[in-house]
Amino acid sequence: AGNTWRLRRSFTARERAQYERLAHERQMKGEAAGSRQSWTEAVRHYTAALGLLEGCGGDLADICDVRMHRSRALLRRDWTADAQIALWDCEFLLQNCTEVRTNVELRRIKCLKKLRLFQAAANACADFRERRGSGERLPK
Repeated sequence: AGNTWRLRRSFTARERAQYERLAHERQMKGEAAGSRQSWTEAVRHYTAALGLLEGCGGDLADICDVRMHRSRALLRRDWTADAQIALWDCEFLLQNCTEVRTNVELRRIKCLKKLRLFQAAANACADFRERRGSGERLPK
């Protein structure tokens, strides 16, 4: 039960704005770390930003933006479970954030391949080609 009260309580507009500001700061730190190719630091900042946004009921567009950046950083860091977490981020984005669909579909295929889920990756490639046409470059 530890910290679950934070997820259940309602936030005042002022508190929510403060959490969103803190999340934005962490996201900017993640982007700065990513530009230095410091992927572990980037993942840490994006995960903290995500926790703040989801904890206070932040805007879905902001949550999608952070998940998009985090999935990229996870794949570049390439630790053991990173592809699975990036896949979860991609699944969330595909279900909730329609404006980033093409990039996310391609990143999802990359995650499936890293996880050695080759049949699922082949199916995702076929679905992608069917929807987008065969001219789009698919991940290796």
